[in-house]
Amino acid sequence: ASEPALEAAKLAMRQVLTGAEELKQVILLSHVGAQDSKGGFNLGAFFSPSGTSWASIEDELTSTARARSAQKALRYVIVRVSDPPGTSVGSRQVRCLPADESAEGYTSPETAAEAIYQVFNRSVNSSFIVLEDGESDSSAPDWGELLLPFVGPEVWRIEVPSVTRTVLFLQQWADEFFGPGKSALRQGVKTPVQFERTPSGVLFKFRPLTVKDDPFESLEEGGLEFIVEEPVGGTPRLRARRCAYGWKVVPKENSERALLEKFKKDWQEVEKR
Repeated sequence: ASEPALEAAKLAMRQVLTGAEELKQVILLSHVGAQDSKGGFNLGAFFSPSGTSWASIEDELTSTARARSAQKALRYVIVRVSDPPGTSVGSRQVRCLPADESAEGYTSPETAAEAIYQVFNRSVNSSFIVLEDGESDSSAPDWGELLLPFVGPEVWRIEVPSVTRTVLFLQQWADEFFGPGKSALRQGVKTPVQFERTPSGVLFKFRPLTVKDDPFESLEEGGLEFIVEEPVGGTPRLRARRCAYGWKVVPKENSERALLEKFKKDWQEVEKR
């Protein structure tokens, strides 16, 4: 896109965001590598420091969202795409990648439009890249599987031999190490946690001392949900995804990592038997 077009898009978005404080969700179509120039020397920015870029459009959205209060929270998903193909092409494989990855490919307008629709349709809440490349083995992308890692987002997954046995182990493991009267700190998890069993696994929520009396259902200090499932035509798997993060709550990455590492270590011991 040309700089005048980007500037016009940025101004139009600013008008929408400032004039509609009741707006609660925005999906922004951006470009792959939009933020790559940050933190390094950008020759174009050196000679034209005021120029509008994809990064400045993204920044306009994210800064507006940060300025919102919890009562007027503005949640957003940025869908980054590549340039459309120069000529007409046949069916190609669609890939969805984390937004900060570097990747090559193209994105047709039809795929970009479908990706935006699927964000709404599947409650995606994390930014991502959508690209096309290579020959496709099927007639239509499986958007449910493609976008599953960006609901949460997902932070880990492995294949497992059995759904039933894995759910049972997971729930017993949670009881043994994080049940009532057990100290999460002894397992390296600095933030106190509480969990509840679910039909497909376990839902952990962080419970800092500032919310020690709040009911489990209302906790919004973050957490991890462990989900065991068997996709249609696929292999049983265990996934862990973020959950229960309220507005402007910073991800508790150290506690998430400690919780996951504890489980991985104990799961590996079970697999050796």
